[in-house]
Amino acid sequence: MFRPADPLTHTVLRVFALLSAAAAGLTGLGLAVFLTPPLQAELPSPWALAAAALFVFGTFAAALFCCVNRLVLRRLAALSPDGCDQHNGPPAEEGTGMLDRIETSLTRHETRIGEQLAQLQSEVSERRAAEQEAKDALAVQTSFLATTSHELRTPLNAMLGLLHLIQIAPDTPPKCKQHARTALSAGQRLLEMVSNTLEAAKLEAKAVTINPHQTDIRRLTRHWLVTAEASLHRRSRDDDVTALLELSPDLDPEYYLDGGRVSQIIGNLTDNASKFTALGKVQIAVSPLAGSKHGLEIRIRDTGEGIPAEVRGQIFERFTQGKQGMSRPHDGAGLGLWICTDLAHLMGGSLELLDAPTAAGFATEFLLKLPLPQAAAL
Repeated sequence: MFRPADPLTHTVLRVFALLSAAAAGLTGLGLAVFLTPPLQAELPSPWALAAAALFVFGTFAAALFCCVNRLVLRRLAALSPDGCDQHNGPPAEEGTGMLDRIETSLTRHETRIGEQLAQLQSEVSERRAAEQEAKDALAVQTSFLATTSHELRTPLNAMLGLLHLIQIAPDTPPKCKQHARTALSAGQRLLEMVSNTLEAAKLEAKAVTINPHQTDIRRLTRHWLVTAEASLHRRSRDDDVTALLELSPDLDPEYYLDGGRVSQIIGNLTDNASKFTALGKVQIAVSPLAGSKHGLEIRIRDTGEGIPAEVRGQIFERFTQGKQGMSRPHDGAGLGLWICTDLAHLMGGSLELLDAPTAAGFATEFLLKLPLPQAAAL
């Protein structure tokens, strides 16, 4: 049996069937009135004519609706290629086959996804293993550098001490004093490189700790000035270059900071300034940090050769020196500024090279910002 799948078509066919049944009922009613003599005798003449007309109309309408219904059914059957029952869908066998195909496809995709997931897990495991191997190798390298640097620094300090004694001894001949001064300067440069290597190894191993305490800022800054003067004297430039200290009157008497680590940064910066300054001055300027109640701004300025623009963005990297384009080579391994930057970050601060010095007459200016905490808040 053909059953149209369209609900509207199905409704129209049912309406035609109901109309055909109603027309057939009217035909039967008219026929009963027309063929029953008692009813004809009781009904007036107009009603008899109406019954006859009802019989004729019902017969015609029933025939018409039946014909239309059959034509619609035939047309829909012709449009369906297999004449199947569209309402019930495909046969059971075809539905089962489609479900089997869907299940097979899903199983195949599930297998493929499982294989890809296993491959990704294997790659992740390999990369984690490689990363762990790299970390282990770095730890071994860092430990080796730290141990070696420590073992080198101990005998170096002993040799430097003896050279200093030879230099200051009153009975040492002048030529021997000159030799001792030269050896002492070379030994101090070597000690500086070894110390920087040791500090870099500690920073990479995250073994550097910050220990702040209440510090007399004026006493600490005088120590910085003495360190800068010693650096100039070591390079025999104390006659041509002057070390200056400028303190803001707004400074507090004490600040809560790690004086040793801050002095390490200032020592590196003033040593670089004395290294690149042949004539003029090296200045240390200390003032409160703008926008911070307990912070410090420390500026290291010099009248030296300046730093070329093409290397300004690289001088804070490891093993990099701002020597390209300068008139002469300079000693050092290029670790000092990188160490200073990392130490500043560990203390919550920053170190930057200003594009132009804030004071007239200077060629280079580094700015160290330290937003220090209040001791009572810790």
